[in-house]
Amino acid sequence: GATRVDPDELAGQAGGLSPEGEHDKIFILASGMTSVKGLVLATREGLTAKVDDRPYLLGADGRLHRRADADLVQPAVEVKYNILEVTPEPTVLHASGDRGRPSWQSVYDPWRQATDLMQHAPIMNAREWREGQGLAIEDIFRADDGWVITEEGRGARVFSPYLHSEKIYVQWNVGVPVADLANFYEFMAQRTFMREPKRLLLEGMQFANDVAARYLGVFEGSVRGLMHFPGVVELIGFMTLAYTHVAARIEHSALSESSGMLSKNAIAAALRNPPSVVRAELPEAVRMFLNAEAPAIRSLLVDRYRAGKPDFDRRYAERHNEKESGSIDILRLGHFPYRNEQYLDNFLLDRPQRIVDQHRALGINEQVGQFAELDDNGGLLTKSVVLEIRNDLDRMLTIDELDVVHSWMASQFRQIRARSERQERPEPGRLRRKRQFNVGQSTGPASRGGSQPANPAEGTPGQPSVPERGDAQSGGANPGGSSAKPSGRDGQPGPRGVRWAAGPGPGSGSAGGVVA
Repeated sequence: GATRVDPDELAGQAGGLSPEGEHDKIFILASGMTSVKGLVLATREGLTAKVDDRPYLLGADGRLHRRADADLVQPAVEVKYNILEVTPEPTVLHASGDRGRPSWQSVYDPWRQATDLMQHAPIMNAREWREGQGLAIEDIFRADDGWVITEEGRGARVFSPYLHSEKIYVQWNVGVPVADLANFYEFMAQRTFMREPKRLLLEGMQFANDVAARYLGVFEGSVRGLMHFPGVVELIGFMTLAYTHVAARIEHSALSESSGMLSKNAIAAALRNPPSVVRAELPEAVRMFLNAEAPAIRSLLVDRYRAGKPDFDRRYAERHNEKESGSIDILRLGHFPYRNEQYLDNFLLDRPQRIVDQHRALGINEQVGQFAELDDNGGLLTKSVVLEIRNDLDRMLTIDELDVVHSWMASQFRQIRARSERQERPEPGRLRRKRQFNVGQSTGPASRGGSQPANPAEGTPGQPSVPERGDAQSGGANPGGSSAKPSGRDGQPGPRGVRWAAGPGPGSGSAGGVVA
């Protein structure tokens, strides 16, 4: 069984790490069984094997080819088949452990064993297939290895496509406390390589910096020096989260509607929890600010999005076969029954007009109502936001590489947590020179009027205060700074001993980097 951690070793840390792995293996359910995405086929302690699907190209010879091999199979038609996805429970992230969660090794070893057995699956010929052909699922997820085949999975047969790959398509589910989100997005800015998710993430970090400047009543360039101020890190992380998701919905509903692209594919890290439960973990002053400044924040989001997409109106008209006619209100767009502004209000308001589920908003999660609460492992951990990393440099891995990358990812998340804890405990003397701070003070270029920052009187008893610009030391995250510029893979953080997966970006390497 999975190795459990001694409860006496608990230290109340936060976070979790769980890689979902899609195998390039096709399976056919037994006669009479109906396939549904997410259907569980087999389980063991700490691991679940379930149904996913993937498009393949069917050639005239009956062989199934991956899309990547399209130049080898002409003519061909695209067909969709069930594939195997293996998902472990969140595993122990910190050395001191987390009661009730398995160690990584206790789930990795049986996963590796099952992966080795999958390689015996024969190549499928869709035109000649007969019931009973293929490798039995019971010969992969063996009872002697602790697996239990479900009723739905019993009798399923497994095949390989032609020129199949041993690489596993990996997406990481991670638990990130609200206070860690800003540093998490700094990390993701270096790991996200696809154009649209990268653009929306960097825009989101800039948007968050704009909102934080409004919150503090300072110029945008001053925010980094005030990251230690109560509520600032949480606000920046949460606003980056909000922008990336709302902007992805705008991209899909307005520009990609007929292309078949999923909304969530434009997000570097997709939120699995409802926005409202994440918002509830923000400091009270931040929630009050979001309520009071919602109209201005909506305008900031529109301005930031349009700055990154100056041809939006023309592209929208072309996509929908309409004549271009002035500036479109992008927040009023959106699929029935939710407009984009209603989705944004789930991030901004205590009581939004409509509660928008992540499944309906962006196609995140397999069912409505999944991940309804933040992850705290039964109250033993700091509440963590559950995110699915959908766009990572190391997304195509062999089972051996997965082990190496998991260890590296775990170390990065421990560093993110440690950095956030340092920000939560500013060094003595950082607040020596003070001035009064008013929540929602609309000063500086972040305000719609563009007025100069006020120069309030010296700190008042009972009022939060911030240092003068010359006193602040550099904070950890840099939402609007130059360190978040797009770059290729050279210099990107990555695990030692693992070659980068093929894809966009110059060259390859194996930098043993840390969170920048």
